[in-house]
Amino acid sequence: MRPAKESNAVQHNAPGYTTMFVFFIVIVLAESVLAEKMNSTFQRLLAIPIGKATILAGKTLPYCLVNVTQVAGMFGAGRLGFGMSLGCSPLALVVMAYRWPLSVA
Repeated sequence: MRPAKESNAVQHNAPGYTTMFVFFIVIVLAESVLAEKMNSTFQRLLAIPIGKATILAGKTLPYCLVNVTQVAGMFGAGRLGFGMSLGCSPLALVVMAYRWPLSVA
């Protein structure tokens, strides 16, 4: 196991700000779902002949794609612009970048 590099402000702030931005997008998603329930469009969606999982995927997938793009952009900017360490396993980072927004949404 290699010793960890000395951490700096970028290594702390980039993941922290990324988390904050992911939660901002989740707030927008929650407002969207709440507005649908208040305007009774959710009941109309349930009346059409598609599954509930399809409705849920249609609501969350665009927001998750925005979040994945944000995670990639923030970590990419940290790496390319400031030399931030991305750890010893790039595959684990990619998996985390896709799973994180899905778990929050």
